[in-house]
Amino acid sequence: MLRRNLKNALQGFLGSFASRHSDYRGYWLLGQLPSEDLSRAVYDLLTPEAVESEVGAFARRYASGLFRTQLTRCGVDPNWVRSAALEILPTGESVGLRLKGRNVVGHRYRFVAKAETDSGLAYRSERRVEFAPHDPDREGRRGEDHWGRVPGEAPGSN
Repeated sequence: MLRRNLKNALQGFLGSFASRHSDYRGYWLLGQLPSEDLSRAVYDLLTPEAVESEVGAFARRYASGLFRTQLTRCGVDPNWVRSAALEILPTGESVGLRLKGRNVVGHRYRFVAKAETDSGLAYRSERRVEFAPHDPDREGRRGEDHWGRVPGEAPGSN
């Protein structure tokens, strides 16, 4: 396959990472991200760095696993990718959201995925995402059999 399929892999990665199917211990992952990740974070998608927060560490491993899965689906050889990162950028905008029939205040973020090939070509994809901080009193929790897993990791390693 062609290196230009990397653009498709970035778009697929962002769609998967921002979806409601991305969860941590049964709750939507994005609402649980630690505040340091929401002020401005950069995730290395090839080699997830260690962080103190359990949720933050899971989010980085999950993002890396999803990215690798998308590379495979798009027919991109991982050896062609020199660097890849996800930036989480706050827009500063508050938004009103409905959660379980209740109004809550959330925030809007820009998720920017970037990658560079071994031949120096750069690709980028961006998505705007709105979400509110996690509130277990208002959110439904998935059954444990349906908890999100890091692609490529054994079940129960969350």
